Amino acid sequence: MTSALVLRAPRLFAGTDQPPVANGAVGLVGTRIVAAGSLDQVVGSLPEPVQVVDYPDCTLLPGLIDSHTHLLFSAGDQALDEALHDSDEIMLLRGVANAQAELRCGVTTVRDCGGRGLLTLRLREAVRQGIVVGPRILAAGTPITTTGGHLHFCGLEADGLLEVVKAVRRLCKAGVDFIKVMATGGGMTPGTNPRAPQYTQEELTALVAEARRLGRQVAAHCHATEGIARAVLAGVQTIEHCSWLHPEAGHLFDERVVMAMRERGTVVTLTMGSERAVLKPPEDLAPWQREAVARYGPHFDVLRRTIQAGVPFIAASDAGVSRTFFDEYFLTLEVLVFQLEVPPLEALRATTGRAARVLGLAGQTGTLEPGCAGDLVVVAGDPCSDIRALRQVVAVYRDGRLVVDRGRLVPPPRSPAQAGVSVERRE
Repeated sequence: MTSALVLRAPRLFAGTDQPPVANGAVGLVGTRIVAAGSLDQVVGSLPEPVQVVDYPDCTLLPGLIDSHTHLLFSAGDQALDEALHDSDEIMLLRGVANAQAELRCGVTTVRDCGGRGLLTLRLREAVRQGIVVGPRILAAGTPITTTGGHLHFCGLEADGLLEVVKAVRRLCKAGVDFIKVMATGGGMTPGTNPRAPQYTQEELTALVAEARRLGRQVAAHCHATEGIARAVLAGVQTIEHCSWLHPEAGHLFDERVVMAMRERGTVVTLTMGSERAVLKPPEDLAPWQREAVARYGPHFDVLRRTIQAGVPFIAASDAGVSRTFFDEYFLTLEVLVFQLEVPPLEALRATTGRAARVLGLAGQTGTLEPGCAGDLVVVAGDPCSDIRALRQVVAVYRDGRLVVDRGRLVPPPRSPAQAGVSVERRE
């Protein structure tokens, strides 16, 4: 008989709209959650034998979801040069290291928003097959962009209605989980314009319609306000970044676009990656980061206005671009709380249950509920009141198995665990 595993801690946050539970526990059988709630309820609902793992002064949370990453990028000062010139083999190995860095932060699911060719699909399969330990990966493969457009070096340029539709079909044929389109220029690609759209309204609408026909969501990279407006009208599911950039200088917050976002249920992916610099000592920053920090005030203002206007949002890091490191996911949520004035519980929901719903993973992961995958993170302290507790990851479970223990990856067992009853305390 397969033994049930019970994880218990003084606090449990299930990733739902419900408040945290005191003296909480999660019951696991195999790869799935079978019970979650108070310790008495969980233990009483499980078949014998039961193994109990106690985490004193900790909080049990769903495994976190990072909704925007670039696993193949280095996050270093030469990220662009490496993305241009590194071999596929180096990129794939880097992707393994980056994915595992996120896992150590308690991230059990990542949505990769673009890299060279189809390499992230290969990484996704390696994790699925257990060849490497890593988080669950939703992969876009290569993003769709215009000729010479943002991230054109990833390998898929498409212009005009027929080409964008064909690009969607090619990606879906290859097995991507979702479509990523570059609706505006971006900072990592010299010569592009973040303040201007890259695609016409007709092109974006055709792209989204084809993706929907083939059962895929569309995530649109958008900095320019006009690009945001076109993406919303086209029907994309998520707006990545949502920087509200004016065509010439500064920002242009558009209430009409916000209203359309609310009406259509368009979700903003708050990629608080480079923005993490505001939380770091100036001496740890590159000169360009110190300059950026001095200009972040208006940027944070328009994002706060977006949130306060009722536009739904999820949390993400944009890890992989220059100086946006994979082992600092906790800083993303700290920016939400301390700069965008998001309450800690809302920040946690934006990286757990709400993110799972938006990405099409509801009932699979993101919440501590029966039937979901056994994806959990255990942190010291109480992130529900102090988000900085996420810096103290004690353990990470993926599909019911301990994969990170005190910062170290745990290799898969060579043989099935013996069934039995035991009590173990992890101090």
